[in-house]
Amino acid sequence: MLTDDERAHLAAMAVDCSIKKGEIIYRENDRADAVFNIISGIVSAYKKTPDGSEHMVAFLLPDDLFGRSAEGKYTNSTKAITAPSAYRLPLSTPIDP
Repeated sequence: MLTDDERAHLAAMAVDCSIKKGEIIYRENDRADAVFNIISGIVSAYKKTPDGSEHMVAFLLPDDLFGRSAEGKYTNSTKAITAPSAYRLPLSTPIDP
């Protein structure tokens, strides 16, 4: 859990964004260019299986940070379950794979 001072610092760097219900926020293996902090709403993190179905990894709730990456790419996909609002925190130095 972030302190109030940490939240204020992140908010100063962040862009407030609204996301539509059902919207894909990013897909696994997309270039990781930001992390997100949920203000309100619910987001799901999932991985696609070889048959195309979605294997749920986590439900992300208010105050959760998400956007985990490895070698400059997101490690899973995320989709809005509700119509969440979130802070988008751009990565200042994205890693080129």
